[in-house]
Amino acid sequence: MNEGMIPASWFVMTRRKMLGSLLVGTGGLLTGCRLTSFGERMKRKGNVLLDPLSGFPPGLEEAIRFPLIEALHGRRARRFPRGASIPDGPLAFTSRHDPMPLTELEQMMILTAVAGNTGWHFLIPHNPRYLPHIPNYAGSAGGRTFPSAAGFHTSEFFYTDDHGVYFLPACDAPSLVKRDGEGAIDLNAYLNAHRSRIRKLSDKRLHIPAHPQHIEMHNPWCVNHPGSTLIIPVADLASIMWRSFATWCRTELVSTTISTRTLYPGSSDFTPSSTWTIHTHSPMSSS
Repeated sequence: MNEGMIPASWFVMTRRKMLGSLLVGTGGLLTGCRLTSFGERMKRKGNVLLDPLSGFPPGLEEAIRFPLIEALHGRRARRFPRGASIPDGPLAFTSRHDPMPLTELEQMMILTAVAGNTGWHFLIPHNPRYLPHIPNYAGSAGGRTFPSAAGFHTSEFFYTDDHGVYFLPACDAPSLVKRDGEGAIDLNAYLNAHRSRIRKLSDKRLHIPAHPQHIEMHNPWCVNHPGSTLIIPVADLASIMWRSFATWCRTELVSTTISTRTLYPGSSDFTPSSTWTIHTHSPMSSS
């Protein structure tokens, strides 16, 4: 590069840079107009957008700034890791590289994407059958990175890699998201909060036989491969059904397959009366 030349990257403009520059400029203008509090707040937010993320590799900064729509429409399952081999067929190929495991930070980003806590559950805001009370059928105190009907959220997560087998409990988590006075999230604290909940169950990778009884046959050559992280969600179907059952009782939505009868001891807490009162029929397929 010739002396005095400005790097081409200096001219690269992103929406983050544009918004950051706008906030900093607006903050300066507000401060000049003696609206100091608003001005300083604007400048702080602008500088957060303009400054690189300290303490993290550049790849994380790129991931955070990656456009949502591009991520959704560009997603593809490329089922070929380093070190893998497709033994036969038209796409037969053997990698020339050694397996490349995820870094600890990359693994935590994936774990929090599939099993992350997003703060306190907002509950279900309205159900006329619960008036004057707020609906109480949300099954978890904390929200999650994936949706669940009525906020039941019964899935727990196990995962395995080259170093062992782990359990990441999520159902009983409170809010793991802490925000500052400006509403910003400390990413380090967020990752550490999830990391502290991980329990190691074994020092060895989980052995899963590469047979159709255990792994779909389009996957055995790439799933649970050396260097990979395999995440295993486990849904508690019994808990889902009991929470559904309790919700139907509380809202007096009971199945036509259940005849009118005296409730089991203790179950009267779920319904206003001690006997089934069928006001509205709900098909069993609603579950």
